[in-house]
Amino acid sequence: MLQYLALQAGTLANSHAQQVISRVFRKEPNPPRVNLERQLVFTYSDFNDENFMFNTDSDGRLRLYLIDFEHASFLPPTFLAWAILRFNRWWTTDDIAERIGSTLPQANLDALGHASYMFAIAWAHVGFYKTSTGWSLTPEVESKAT
Repeated sequence: MLQYLALQAGTLANSHAQQVISRVFRKEPNPPRVNLERQLVFTYSDFNDENFMFNTDSDGRLRLYLIDFEHASFLPPTFLAWAILRFNRWWTTDDIAERIGSTLPQANLDALGHASYMFAIAWAHVGFYKTSTGWSLTPEVESKAT
């Protein structure tokens, strides 16, 4: 059941991202397409240098502690790639990109780059329709009384 829900969430993320990109490129006859992975991975995307804390344990081993999980979620791997390869605001991001960047999916990064501003300013509702029961990926169709 959990695997099914994860696949559905991946499909939902792909549909949502495509709707956002379609709105960003609404005047373009052929807007870019995204094809996000259906799998979800834990995505930690706040690579602020201050969120990486190092300490030495009693055996002299170096330990790394991550803090500040406000921008962490289960998302398709493309979002992790975006955080590491394109949203490079911190010193640590360069080192992480150098070590694992080539293993991350990169096909959707240009399209996500164009939509990133929309995600930033309206992350909760962009790409969704307001309906009588909340927010939906499809518009509400009013039934006509006969």
